[in-house]
Amino acid sequence: MTDHPDDLLNQAIAAARSGQKETARHLLVQVLQADPQSETAWLWMSAAVETRAERIHCLQQILRINPANETAIKGLRALGAPEVAAPSPDLPDAGPPAEAPPAEPEPPAGGVPLPSADAVARAQQEAEKIVAAYLADWEKSSSIRWERRG
Repeated sequence: MTDHPDDLLNQAIAAARSGQKETARHLLVQVLQADPQSETAWLWMSAAVETRAERIHCLQQILRINPANETAIKGLRALGAPEVAAPSPDLPDAGPPAEAPPAEPEPPAGGVPLPSADAVARAQQEAEKIVAAYLADWEKSSSIRWERRG
């Protein structure tokens, strides 16, 4: 495997497109170590990471590099996350910013309120905890053993 950042970036993009997120992340980390200002690498990293918070961090990194990046702005809006202003060039990046509580979205024209993306993510996390606890209890009393793959 070559160490040239452009080659690594192309390999990472190919891995992400083929669903190999772990490989894509590994390659993108190498690209970003070589070029932390790569908007393209941060954008693909946002697609390869696992959590909403990680996606938000990646998209906010793009806006620190280029506050006018429309793709990052649209991505943050879709995630219901605040956009951040670019920091002063003489200040180092402090890492992922703390998430502010999301504003409740405006109800659509029909008047039915929609939950925020953060509320949906919290509900999903709670549901996953409930399912995990249920499955743990069920597995103790069952003779069937399930495996998680993929």
